[in-house]
Amino acid sequence: MPDRPLVLYDGRCGFCRDWSRRLAHWDGRDRLRQVPYQERHEIAGIPVLNDAELDEALHVVLPDGRVERGARAVIALLPWLRGGRALAWFAAIPGVTGFADTAYRWIARRRHGLRSGGDGCELR
Repeated sequence: MPDRPLVLYDGRCGFCRDWSRRLAHWDGRDRLRQVPYQERHEIAGIPVLNDAELDEALHVVLPDGRVERGARAVIALLPWLRGGRALAWFAAIPGVTGFADTAYRWIARRRHGLRSGGDGCELR
């Protein structure tokens, strides 16, 4: 298992790469390890995840072995980020996680057509 959260994102998607850079900036202390999911085979000890699942959503492998995806992955990262603990309480409010899941899926389905930082997706 990784000793810090392992963030698996779509390295072929400009939108995803842009958000990976934003996440790295927010991290600031190098507490996260971010890797395009296409390169995950180079990392020993992580659970088997298939490309179809990884293409649908961001995945995070936590040091305790849990795997979270989508909005729940982002929520799981909050304690590891600067100021994130202050935001983590918000996810505990009834209905917030469900709303976050819905919003995440809506954006994820459209990410290939979104432009972010002038770097569009190489796919579709």
